[in-house]
Amino acid sequence: MNGFAAGVMTGAGGMVVLIGLLVIVPIRVHACLMAARLRARGLE
Repeated sequence: MNGFAAGVMTGAGGMVVLIGLLVIVPIRVHACLMAARLRARGLE
């Protein structure tokens, strides 16, 4: 039972990490692109 519970917890933790990355990475990339566009406009 303990081994099964540990496996479930590990799997759930891995899913949380994957979902977190899938959500955070696009947001950061978008933020970087927006910042780059604003800088380009400022330089022009």
